[in-house]
Amino acid sequence: MLLKLRLVILFILSLNNCNQLARLEVTRLSSRRGLFVHLQHLIQRKGVFILTEELMKPASESRTIMTQLIFPLDTNHYDTMFGGKVMEYMDKVAAIAAMRHARMQAVTASTDSLDFLAPIQVGEVIEVEAFVTWTNRSSMEVYVAVRSENLISGNRKTTVTAFFTFVALDQSGKPAIVPTVVPVTEEEKKLHATAPERYALRKKRKQDRLLE
Repeated sequence: MLLKLRLVILFILSLNNCNQLARLEVTRLSSRRGLFVHLQHLIQRKGVFILTEELMKPASESRTIMTQLIFPLDTNHYDTMFGGKVMEYMDKVAAIAAMRHARMQAVTASTDSLDFLAPIQVGEVIEVEAFVTWTNRSSMEVYVAVRSENLISGNRKTTVTAFFTFVALDQSGKPAIVPTVVPVTEEEKKLHATAPERYALRKKRKQDRLLE
């Protein structure tokens, strides 16, 4: 598993029977790997503390872009691209972004907020872009945007947007811990800040369906 706990320092703090929480937090940038290394206390149990090293990755490390020219076979009788075909491309690019972030296998758990904003015409080029916006232990939210371009006029527009959720799997096929995301750009910060609310809505939706 990529995210093994690489550094574990076990020590006992004598606090004169005081159940005071001690917390150490150090952050540094490893230029060799381009990763943020975050050191923090995760567990306090009876005065015994375990210090772990956790990887943090900027959202840009997962950013993935795929470009495709749209042919007649990709379109319906209105000469616009099949919605299912667009979703196939989006799922593939989102999966690559998720695996780049986790550096392990990942499977699609859900898709939501899939909005078709404008039709994609035959002969246009589409650019499918995805990056990981937020993580929650083993799950990753991936934002995907599709932009089309008329190669004659140069006109570009956003045509489809969606959020995908992926779960990282270890070599045994079980959910595995993934790095947290460090947003840098304004877009990344906005999506990262609003992600917990979307996560809560997905969780509630799943629970409601289980009760049906």
